[in-house]
Amino acid sequence: MTLRKRVAQVVKDLPPLSTVRRFWHESRFCAENAHGAFRGVYRSFAEARAAAPRGHNVGFDHHVFAGVYPDRLRRIFAYDYPVLFWLKPLLAGGPKIFDIGGHVGLHYYAFPPYLPDLPGISWTVCDVPSVAQAGRRLAADRGDAANMSFTSELRDVAGHDVVLASGSLQYIESPSLAELLGSLASRPRHLLLNKLPLHDRPTFVTLQNAKVTFTPCRMLNRAEFLGSLAALGYRVIDTWEVPERDHYIPMHPDRSFGAASGMYLALGDEAGPSASSRLDFNRLTAFLDRTA
Repeated sequence: MTLRKRVAQVVKDLPPLSTVRRFWHESRFCAENAHGAFRGVYRSFAEARAAAPRGHNVGFDHHVFAGVYPDRLRRIFAYDYPVLFWLKPLLAGGPKIFDIGGHVGLHYYAFPPYLPDLPGISWTVCDVPSVAQAGRRLAADRGDAANMSFTSELRDVAGHDVVLASGSLQYIESPSLAELLGSLASRPRHLLLNKLPLHDRPTFVTLQNAKVTFTPCRMLNRAEFLGSLAALGYRVIDTWEVPERDHYIPMHPDRSFGAASGMYLALGDEAGPSASSRLDFNRLTAFLDRTA
């Protein structure tokens, strides 16, 4: 850090300016348009919940949260492409998929234009009770989700072949993914994990503005997270960055970091998709990019 930057940091941290900055960040954090903003560093989910703004929803188990992503029922985003890339060849084996934090079935509804075989696949969404209930109602109203079911029990992952968790693991207080998978007699062969807040500092908890609620969010130490899965026999096949997700925590520059992470892991000697199937998907995504 240059002398100029050190001086600027010292000035910003002087009590009068520090108090003004803290007040300003607090008011911004609670704003309606601050979806995704973070605040504070806490030792536990309980401590983060206790620090949530008064008079607001806390956590995801609220019916209002079930309706926050209507656009995601019919479109995908840039960060979805790596998941589509690796999921497409896996569908050939007719796997049973367990979608942790899949909301009202967002992936099941948005992916078929890119994965035509998906509607014939057994797909279980695991989410909080109020969201799962809304997902069941939506599926009944639509009438086009015969192979999708809902649960709020993580232990129902037993018997599934693929775990998909896109931007969800960091909001689960317990068990950790490794603890959950380690409790199973037979583990899923494939893990597709996306939008994970992995960093190289010690694991900690922060509070996030989730649009219609405030929720604790665990920022995960990369080595610990990967090591816990490696101990169960999972090996990393691919990794990618999700630059759309930034993890800036005001007043805590030492705990802030940039892009989120995604990865595909396979159990033991499980082979990844063949080069031919991967090339086919590359051509598909290139075609979609040209015609978008």
